[in-house]
Amino acid sequence: MQPSVQRLTHRGLLLAALLAAGDAVAATPPPCGPGQWNLTAPPAPIGSFVAGSVVQTLVLGADGTVALPGACPAITAKVTATRKGTVVKAKWPQGTCGGGGGGAARIAATIEPTCTTANGKFTAHDVKATFG
Repeated sequence: MQPSVQRLTHRGLLLAALLAAGDAVAATPPPCGPGQWNLTAPPAPIGSFVAGSVVQTLVLGADGTVALPGACPAITAKVTATRKGTVVKAKWPQGTCGGGGGGAARIAATIEPTCTTANGKFTAHDVKATFG
């Protein structure tokens, strides 16, 4: 028994709609531009290893650098746009963060596609903090 022309037309339209919707979902948003994002890191502040200072801001520069004012200076970061947002990864060499006395420090953050909030992890010497 042969399917009707109407049934084939409906299936073709359904397939076309699903393919179009799939393309819309798979689109990668552009990366977030330069800016500042507030960090929250319960239970311990990210910058607590720096003589009582508290890091509360992630700064992404126009030149592809990232900094944590009060703890880590600007350094070149790997910035990648993904479907889940802008991924920022950076590693500071030993002695760069925390007043020069700490070990290497790393940050891996995802800035959401709306470019309003950042989530991620920061590790340095004896500090491990999740924020966002």
